[in-house]
Order: sequence, then C-alpha cells, then structure tokens
Amino acid sequence: MYYAMLSGEHHSLPLSELKAVMESEGIIYKMLRVLDQVAIFSSPNMSPRKVISRTAMTKEIGSLITVIDRPTRIQDVLTSVRDVDWSFLEKKTFAVRVKHVKRYLKKELTTLKLERELGAYILSKCHSAKVDLSRPDVVVKCIASNNTLVIGVVLAALDTKQFTLRKPRTRPFFHPGVLSPKLSRVFVNLSRPRRGDILLDPFCGSGGFLIEAALMGIYCIGSDISDEMVSGARKNLAFYGLDKLVDIVQCDAVSLSYRKVNSVSTDPPYGRATTTMGRIVRDLLEGFLNSVCNVLDRGGYIVYATPKTVDSIPLAKEAGLSVLEVHEMRVHRSLTRIIVVARREV
Repeated sequence: MYYAMLSGEHHSLPLSELKAVMESEGIIYKMLRVLDQVAIFSSPNMSPRKVISRTAMTKEIGSLITVIDRPTRIQDVLTSVRDVDWSFLEKKTFAVRVKHVKRYLKKELTTLKLERELGAYILSKCHSAKVDLSRPDVVVKCIASNNTLVIGVVLAALDTKQFTLRKPRTRPFFHPGVLSPKLSRVFVNLSRPRRGDILLDPFCGSGGFLIEAALMGIYCIGSDISDEMVSGARKNLAFYGLDKLVDIVQCDAVSLSYRKVNSVSTDPPYGRATTTMGRIVRDLLEGFLNSVCNVLDRGGYIVYATPKTVDSIPLAKEAGLSVLEVHEMRVHRSLTRIIVVARREV
C-alpha cells in the first residue's frame, strides 16, 4: 500500500501524470482512494524512486501506515496507530512531519501538536529509536486532507530545484511563449513514452519538451517550420549535453514524413507569442492531427494543447484518435489552455 502527495497547482494534471508514469514504467497499480492532493493505491511492483525520477507534479511517494477518517483529537490519532509495528525504526533516527492540505482538520490537530505527540508515542513503543529533526534516517509523514489523516513513511521525494535550474531564460536560446520545464515534463509524461521509445514534437520551438524527454532517457525527434527555432533548439539541447539523443529537423507539421514514432507530445502555436505562419489555428490543428496519425504507432499516445476558443476534439476524432482526457488550464485573462490526451486506435 502506498500514498502519493500531489502538487496543488492544478486540479487534475498531477493525478493523471502519476498514472501515466506508472503505466509507462510497467507498474501495476490499483487506485484505492483519492483525496485533495493525495492518492492512495496498491501495487505489487512499485518503484517509488523510478516514478519520482520522472514525475513533475508528484511531490513524494511513501509506504502507507494507516488512514484515519475524521480525527478530532490527538487521542484519535494515537488510538488508530496502537496496532502499528514500529520495529522498523529500531536503532534508527526518525522525524514526524505534518503537511496540512487547506486546513481540513480541527484546530486541536495542529502541526506542532501532531509532530510532538506522535513522535513521543513512537518513542514509547520503540525505545532504541531516536528523534533527529535535521537528518533523520526515516521520515514519518502525516498528511491532513479532506478531514482525513494519512500516515506513512517517505520513500522518495521530488527535487523541485531541478526545474528552477532549467528555466527557459537560462538557456542559450530563448523565445517568448515557451512552457515551463515542469509543465513540459507533464506533457511528455502524459504521452507515456518508455525508455528506448521515440517521442516526436513536431512544433518543437526552442526544444523544451525535447529536453525533458531526453533527460528521462527517451530518444526524440523534434521539428519546426522555422529555421530560427530549429537552430535555437539545437543550441539548447547541446547546452544540456543531450544532442546525441535528439534529431531536430526543419519540417511542416501538416506534412510529416518520419518513420513511426511511439508517442507525440507538443504545444502547437496559437498565434500569440508563437506564429502560425499566417494559417488559421483550427486549420493548422486539423492538418497536424491528420498528418500525425500517419507516423504515430497504433496504441501510441498524443498530447497537445489548444486555446479554449478552438474545439479540437472533433478534429482529433476525425483523424482517428480516441480522446481520453481533457484538462483545462487558465493561463491569463485572455487565454485558457486545453490539454488533450488521445490515443491512436486504428
């Protein structure tokens, strides 16, 4: 039994990304319960570090100790853990850490009180264990969400600093309108590429999606109709030492002629910060979706974005794609982005 603590920056993308990554890595799972920013699931072959190494919106994964519904007092918590075998902490250091999601629980169950009381209780049951708040061997995590307390042991945690280090403006070539490294990684993960697969981004721009995919060991093909973007993307991939994993060519996305690819992840231009080369956005999407079905393997996934003002779902279905998920993301007052996850069936 496991728990995953999810990012709160979007209502649906974090859970969808987690599921997609586990599927990509061949991890069998059964989702048992979903709370606000928390997923509880079982798995016979879970690899927390492998999953965390790929995800962008899963903050941590841990083994589940217990789930306590509607606790109102500290005594409710201590009573619920009285049958827990804490012997795994023998001769180890530990710390109890509490995360409140939107302050669901009663005022008596404050962070400080929970950490102090549960820590003292564990010490009373496991005399050789010691508390170390700076560098503990084991972190016992309590996550309060939806009037529920989830208690577990942290197995793997996301290093969020990596995304800051890869900010688009730190690269040799920058162009406005590029997605953040975190969101780029989510797009890639939703298209479910496996290591050794080939991922295509036919609107690669400055190469953000290619960077994230290549960092995960996925071979990539990137293309763009603009010479400037092709040159800039090559510079950015070389900057990270990833150019050997990526081929970047000049090509129009409505007339793709590559060999077969396993997945497609892309952010087509909307005619704002990125140009459509004078074409109507809907016509560009229609041509792209029809073209991409000629190179995407059967059963392969495609993830792409459109402005909310353009309904691309009928276009995807006409091209032979099954639309599986649609995520809405408000960018600013005049732009709401729709992220579509689809699969080629025929």
